[in-house]
Amino acid sequence: MLPINTCTKSIEDTIYMVTDAKPISVTLNKYNKTKFKDLNFAVVKCSRSLYEKFLSIPRLSLGWKTYRIDSTPLPLKCGLCGIIGHSKNHCGQVKIPEEVLKVKDDVCVDCNVQNYINRDKKK
Repeated sequence: MLPINTCTKSIEDTIYMVTDAKPISVTLNKYNKTKFKDLNFAVVKCSRSLYEKFLSIPRLSLGWKTYRIDSTPLPLKCGLCGIIGHSKNHCGQVKIPEEVLKVKDDVCVDCNVQNYINRDKKK
């Protein structure tokens, strides 16, 4: 939980000093709960190598305070079709053939559908 006056540049600079890698972007978001109304949380978009460095760093110091790093990935999942990789605002509602949805137990349905959609876009 970051103070409301924290800027994204200071977070980016601190990440670079600790990891020698720059994040793709840093966004600050407000908490919805009134209990935390004067606090923000940061969402960092980063490369895979930076993400792996974050896994080994439990905390990050900004100024005189230390903040916990939550490295849980948050993939987009559509609220309409239920497929990972896009939000409902960007859902094309592509008609997926039944054979693409029926996969073996060792195959991910989301990956199978994404591969079908991407293959279809290349045509």
